[in-house]
Amino acid sequence: MSQLTAMLCTIAVEVPVCVVLAFLLGVFAPPAAALRSIASSPGSASESEIHRAVQVALRVRFARLVVTSAGMSALTHPLLWNAALWWYSQGWSPTTGLWTLEALVTLAEAALLRLGAAVPWRQALLLSIAANAASVAVGICLTWQR
Repeated sequence: MSQLTAMLCTIAVEVPVCVVLAFLLGVFAPPAAALRSIASSPGSASESEIHRAVQVALRVRFARLVVTSAGMSALTHPLLWNAALWWYSQGWSPTTGLWTLEALVTLAEAALLRLGAAVPWRQALLLSIAANAASVAVGICLTWQR
């Protein structure tokens, strides 16, 4: 499998995992405090205006998560690929290399989710762990089929 094919597979796996898990973790839920402050302020917007504003904010948050998820994979995958090739060329354990490099990528991608998609740290780490675990599992399955 070429690096480009592997990266596209990674993106195809990691983006849906991030989106589904973010939904389950409540990342897309509107902040209750913000809604209460809008609703309680004098001369506040109508209910339909508030609803529209919340919908727009959630769409923007969703789009940021999708773009960040795809971008983080596109950024870290070539680095991981080359680091793995170097690791294996040293004659070191491929299993240790895989888990060491994946742990580093997971931390880097959690930071990118935090910065790029404004996901809270704990949730960003969970998203990154799940996305990378799914990606590694798919990668192992694809390489074992040869």
